Amino acid sequence: MATSTHTQGKVSGKTPLVVVIGDAIVDIQVAGVSQLPAWGKDRDCTSVAMLPGGSAANVARQLGSIGTGECTVCFLSTVGDDEPGRFFMRTLVAEGAVADPQSTIRVLPATSQSTCVVLSGPSDRAMVTCYASVHKLEIGQFAKDTCLTRASIVHLSGYFNCVGLHSDQLLTVVEACRAHGALIALDPQYDCTEKWTGTDGHLGRLLRLVDVFLPNEVEASGITGAATPEEALEQLSAEFPAMLIIISVGADGAIAARGRERWSRAALEAPFNDATGAGDAFDAGCLLALLRAPNDVDAVLHAGVTAGAIAVGEAGACERPIPRECFEAILRDGSERLAIAE
Repeated sequence: MATSTHTQGKVSGKTPLVVVIGDAIVDIQVAGVSQLPAWGKDRDCTSVAMLPGGSAANVARQLGSIGTGECTVCFLSTVGDDEPGRFFMRTLVAEGAVADPQSTIRVLPATSQSTCVVLSGPSDRAMVTCYASVHKLEIGQFAKDTCLTRASIVHLSGYFNCVGLHSDQLLTVVEACRAHGALIALDPQYDCTEKWTGTDGHLGRLLRLVDVFLPNEVEASGITGAATPEEALEQLSAEFPAMLIIISVGADGAIAARGRERWSRAALEAPFNDATGAGDAFDAGCLLALLRAPNDVDAVLHAGVTAGAIAVGEAGACERPIPRECFEAILRDGSERLAIAE
């Protein structure tokens, strides 16, 4: 895939602003794992690489790239005051996909950078994560940032692991963003505690302020207790009839609902390399389409599955963000152009 250079630079008012809030993680990407190791045993792999990651960071970087010239992306997060944290910052600054990360990302003194070991196999992946700096992310750290009052979309990602965001203060900030006209989007990501409620039931209170909910099938079933993503969709749409619910279902594409309306979109046929980060790319595609036409749910799903299909063809969660020209070509021509690109 061709690479591209981005020039987001400082936050400006010339294009719609998307604020992404959530986890910044350094991934130790272990590729070519044919079988997960058992305790006390070893398995070989094909490569190991250190990459910027984290659900929110991946969404911000992907959206900043595919939306180059069309939107400005601001990423609010925290990193550790160590070499992995500095690596993360150097990479985002060099990429230029998000606006002014040195001003919007807080460096936490005496804190280790959150790091995830990603074991990527032939059809799935497994992860082990240290959440040291992610757990210290709080919305109050950004109280003086004016971008939240100017955002067209505020997207929360990696929610379950960002335990510092499970606060009444976040709810107050989200309410204020809505009052300023922002659309609120949420991708919960996997809950390592498997309680699926947030601290003291925080998720339920947050969902009442969310306009677009973007879980995958595992997360949707965990939150609702449903046996299938279709059942989860029905439960969520009944409880939150005004909310657009979009559930990504991997190789089957995506399903969506708002009240009694229903939509679905098949996945694009794509060569498989690595599923890591495909859901984050899916979110980025959806968010860009929501900026373009917030009521065209078919177009939102189409953009999501397009970005997800490109991502599964690449190693790692987001070694390089998807170039805008590649995304637009495949959005237009579908699997035919994707096959040519591969």
